[in-house]
Amino acid sequence: MNLVRQMFKNTRLTILLAVVLLVLLIAGGLFGQTQHQPESFDGLIQKMAVDTLKSDPETQLYFDVKNVEGIRWDPTKLTDLSDADYELLNDKRNDLLKKLNNYAAAKLSPEDKLTYDILKWDLSAAQQVYKYWDLNTNDYLSLTNFPPYFANNYPIRSQADAKNYIVALNGFSDKVAHVINRIQDRREKGTVPASEFLKEMLTS
Repeated sequence: MNLVRQMFKNTRLTILLAVVLLVLLIAGGLFGQTQHQPESFDGLIQKMAVDTLKSDPETQLYFDVKNVEGIRWDPTKLTDLSDADYELLNDKRNDLLKKLNNYAAAKLSPEDKLTYDILKWDLSAAQQVYKYWDLNTNDYLSLTNFPPYFANNYPIRSQADAKNYIVALNGFSDKVAHVINRIQDRREKGTVPASEFLKEMLTS
């Protein structure tokens, strides 16, 4: 179990690094430059960034990419943790990996080739982890990390912001319900988190 947990921990880190890379590309002004054609590598990366972030309001909030081109942050929404959301995310990941595999990477500059290799490796690793989804405990931990994470990043500068914050928080019960349902489904399959993990969750 420790090996499996470490695998998910390492993959979570690589996914975070990939998202950071995409965010840096957005902030660096690579996106929205009209001289790039849709089939360019920059155009492909732009689509990957938008597809990765547009349905994840909490990540948009964390990296402060709430209103860049193609992404519109909804201040009343939280990131979904339902099985359907994870399946959709995996489908998107597979589609993006297919596009990378079909791209003429040999023509890229050394810098772009490095970006290409990092993203392709990250998506391939995430694909492998999805096969063992029933062993993943990241969503449990995300619930314990949510309160300080959300409170420290949500901008409240007006009465309207405060109202939106409350509306968003009201959605937390749905996140918890999704995780509880997943725990119950996994328990019926015989998958129960290790006692070491449960202790870590209770004390985090």
